Amino acid sequence: MNERMKFIVDHEQREVPLAVLCRQYGISRMVGHKWLKRYEVEGVEGLQDRSRAPKHHPRYALQLLPRGTGFGSRDPGRKSHSDLSQPEATATVK
Repeated sequence: MNERMKFIVDHEQREVPLAVLCRQYGISRMVGHKWLKRYEVEGVEGLQDRSRAPKHHPRYALQLLPRGTGFGSRDPGRKSHSDLSQPEATATVK
C-alpha cells in the first residue's frame, strides 16, 4: 500500500485531526485535503501521480502549420501593433 492510500486509511480509521495526521506524514494540510478530495471523487485511481505538464499549448498548433498560412499569418491589409502605436503623419505644409 502506498503512502497516499495509508494516509486515506489512517484518516478514515483514526479520530485524529487532519493537521496532526498531515504532520505525521510530512505533508501540508493542503496536500492532505487534495488527496482526500481526489480519493472521494476518483477512488484509488485519483491517488496516482499526475503529469504536471500543461494539457494544452496555445502555440503548438501554429507550429504545425506551414509558415504564412492559418491563424496569425500576416495579412497585408491589416495593420500591425507597431503601425497602430504611431499616429499617422497628417501635417500640412504651407
